[in-house]
Amino acid sequence: MSYDLRNLIEQAHADNEKYKKKLEEEPENQYGLLEAFKLIFWSSSKEVNIKASDNSRISKKYRKNIYSTLNIDDNKLENFSKMLTASPQMLEVFSTLNDLGNIFEEVIVSLYSKKETLEELGIPNLDKLKNLFEKLLSIKTTVSEIMHQLLLDYQNNKNGINTDINKLGSHAKIIYNQILVKEIEAYELQREIFSIYN
Repeated sequence: MSYDLRNLIEQAHADNEKYKKKLEEEPENQYGLLEAFKLIFWSSSKEVNIKASDNSRISKKYRKNIYSTLNIDDNKLENFSKMLTASPQMLEVFSTLNDLGNIFEEVIVSLYSKKETLEELGIPNLDKLKNLFEKLLSIKTTVSEIMHQLLLDYQNNKNGINTDINKLGSHAKIIYNQILVKEIEAYELQREIFSIYN
């Protein structure tokens, strides 16, 4: 059992590392999302806005979370930029993707750092931990699939979302609600995982 869980943790860690490398190799146009990332910002205590497109630590972490959670081919990311710049509701979607990315990374980093001591948990806790971690990873897959479908809907102008900003906004609200449910589930799984092994 610990071998299966260790393998799962190592695969998730390798995937996480892939997105760190993607960020290191990030082109100047930020995989086509530069214009969208310029619209996303945080205010610091110095009254200076930090944009997601900046080279600050928080900006880079945000972009990595987005790339990782979307898990979409680089050449398709530019369409997300078009959607984000066209519809303010997409900002909520991206904010939730970032939150999910934080949850996934925190769990993966924590489990990976302790993978050599899994046997100490005992079989019942190993089983529970494996099931919880698999559920968390399936949420990541589900969210990525939801975003893939949104991209296809946008490209195919389903229900006019590519040509009508209001329809895109309504569609983005539906997507946001779906992903928000997944974020709540992921947060609960993170809490349960950490209660067993943190």
